[in-house]
Amino acid sequence: MFKFEAMNNYLKIYILLTLLISTGCEDVEVAAPGNNQSNESVAPLGAIIWDENNVILDDEKAKLPENSAPGITIGRLNATDANPDDEFLFEIKSQSTGSYFTIVNDGSNYDLETSASIDYESLAGSKDITITITVTDDNPDQKTSDFDVVIEITNVNESPFWTNANGVEQSNYQPSIVADIEIPFTGTLHWDDEDNDQTPELTISTEKPDWLTIDINGKRALPCQVHPIGGTMMWGQVHFFSRSLMVNLMCLLI
Repeated sequence: MFKFEAMNNYLKIYILLTLLISTGCEDVEVAAPGNNQSNESVAPLGAIIWDENNVILDDEKAKLPENSAPGITIGRLNATDANPDDEFLFEIKSQSTGSYFTIVNDGSNYDLETSASIDYESLAGSKDITITITVTDDNPDQKTSDFDVVIEITNVNESPFWTNANGVEQSNYQPSIVADIEIPFTGTLHWDDEDNDQTPELTISTEKPDWLTIDINGKRALPCQVHPIGGTMMWGQVHFFSRSLMVNLMCLLI
């Protein structure tokens, strides 16, 4: 009798423990690292937050003046997906023109920056540069997606400059022409401008001597040869030295 009751009590305890274990267990889903919201990996959606201190926004693209220095921040890259705790990696996939932009990671953020100065006149065709960026999440089952950033390079009116006959820019240029009295002479001065849309305009000051004729024909002016820009010529004093006449010619470009 004692053995039967002991066995019966043992069976009750075993059944009770089994019920406790069964009712205490729940289904558990283990999230992948970097994703504690869901174990389903989805492709992230990338975007840029423009830095309006350096660019002008217009119709979902940014405008950047030409000749901007390297290291200018265009904007900060970010991404979203169904798992808000994901971390992301951003890489430039392609640029429609050149390699003018780069992504800089400071350990916490990804910024799109200029990597070189961009010359408006050297861009053939469209002045828009499209940068395709790939964003990758940090799930073991990694997902990626691409998004485009469009930047328009805008023209800046650049100052004209003096050149030599070979087109090389001259700094602090103050040319002079020396001629003998009553002997015809010609001289040529050269200037240039990076801008392609300038209209030729040459203004002669009233200080020009009456005996000196300036012939302007298209892009050529004697004694000055000009390129498509405007300019002002100012004449200095005339000095006589025995049988020679020296005219100091100073041209100011505007």
